[in-house]
Amino acid sequence: GYDVHCLDSNPEAPMIEGCTSHYGTESPLEKVDLLVVSPGVPSSNPIIVKAEQLGITVSGELGFAASHISAPLLAVTGTNGKSSTAWYTHQLLEQAGYRSFVGGNFGTALSEMAMDEDKFDVGVVEVSSYQMEFPHGFNPHAAVALNLTPDHLKRHGTMDVYAEMKRRVFAEQGSNQFSIVSVGETELYPKNNAWKWWIGRHPGALVNNGAVDLSTAYGDHRLSLKSLQLLGKHNQQNIVAACLLVHSLQTDLSQLSLRTLQPLEHRLERVKDQDGVTWINDSKATNIEATMAGIAGVGGQQIVLLGGAGKEGADYKRLLPLLKKYARAVICFGQSGDEIGLQIHNNGFDVH
Repeated sequence: GYDVHCLDSNPEAPMIEGCTSHYGTESPLEKVDLLVVSPGVPSSNPIIVKAEQLGITVSGELGFAASHISAPLLAVTGTNGKSSTAWYTHQLLEQAGYRSFVGGNFGTALSEMAMDEDKFDVGVVEVSSYQMEFPHGFNPHAAVALNLTPDHLKRHGTMDVYAEMKRRVFAEQGSNQFSIVSVGETELYPKNNAWKWWIGRHPGALVNNGAVDLSTAYGDHRLSLKSLQLLGKHNQQNIVAACLLVHSLQTDLSQLSLRTLQPLEHRLERVKDQDGVTWINDSKATNIEATMAGIAGVGGQQIVLLGGAGKEGADYKRLLPLLKKYARAVICFGQSGDEIGLQIHNNGFDVH
């Protein structure tokens, strides 16, 4: 029902059907009631700054879409593991008989669910720090913040600002909603009136003797991890978070199996076993912490390929203890290959 205008800084961008398009620095904000921002556009953008000066409501796409959805939303944020956790949550919901949407920061925009809400009973939403710059009252039924390590500082400037963006996933939750956070991640602890569940203690869930041991006011459950097909110990924590999100809907977890959970592509994905060698694609490990989790999770003796475009200021020396323990060779390549190789080689590890 809105009269829609589309603003794009690229003067060569294609026309968008159904709206009036504006290109370059042109910004007809004087008659605008609401500015919906793509997560790739930072808050420092001159058009956004001007809109705020004019008193125009600014919303991220995620918050705008959520404001048009009545079904419960389960949100996942954190520096590492959020895509996998969202994917496991989606699979468990489908096991339980829900028609589950999964998207947000990866895959499909939440707006697609808003356009076809009748097709879904629940939405699983991966939430990035970018999307929380303008949350627009985003208040999911349940939200989990997994962890916080240095990332996206070129955008946010400081770790304090980055942490604030992550905490905003909890900010608008009320007393009938659920905030879930990992024990020890103090910078992510929510300050709201929602129910508090924990990854690592009760009320909440933890890994105990080869099983997810879950206990809350909604009941107690124990789900075996012994036949789990997923690589990496860190994935157990992602599964704990997924179980708590599903549990927030008062789902009967005793009917669910963790054995059938499948990884996302590019996340410790077993690609092929041939001639006694297992090939593993972990190309979504785009920061030091994720790379460390992948190397430790695979274990054994590895040939590790490190490359691509690294994060600014990354300290690759932190990989050395794990490389010395598990890697019999390291191959560096791509845009940051020389930098990675130099840091590792200069600290006692031979690279190729």
